[in-house]
Parts: sequence; C-alpha cells; structure tokens
Amino acid sequence: MDAADFYTGIVAELYGPLKSFSQDPEPYAAFIEQSGTPALELGCGDGDPLHELRARGLEVEGVDSSADMLERLRRGHTSKASAPLSFASARP
Repeated sequence: MDAADFYTGIVAELYGPLKSFSQDPEPYAAFIEQSGTPALELGCGDGDPLHELRARGLEVEGVDSSADMLERLRRGHTSKASAPLSFASARP
C-alpha cells in the first residue's frame, strides 16, 4: 500500500495526537545551517519538525504524498508564527 493511500481520513487526523514523540528539530536545524538554504523536507507530513525549523527563520519547504497530511500541515501553519509556507503534493 502506498503511504499516500494509508495516511488519509481518520489515520491522518489521528497521526499527530497518537504519535509517541515529536522529532527534535535541533539536528535538522544544524544540518540546514551547515548545508545552507533553501532546504526541502521530504515526507513532511503534519509539519513536525518543519514548523519549528521555519520558526527559527530557516528557509525550509515541504513535500508529502498525502493530501490529507498536507491539509493537517496547513491547519497547523495557521496557528504558528512563521513566514508563508509553500505546500506540494508528490502525486499529481
């Protein structure tokens, strides 16, 4: 089963509340600062740690194959204070 088909509907909605931990954004931030921007997070899902990286002022965009996860990302973005965010789906 393709991940884009799995992370839909109720699975996408419950992904955030049920995950056991959030990724520490520090290693990602250090890598981006060392490598330079812009950066692209593949499989960005609901924006963890994408939102935090952008809140730190890093130029990072995200792509995900699941339209439902991208919708969660959009909703989370409206409650965060960071620059406008571009969203992309890996599927046509």
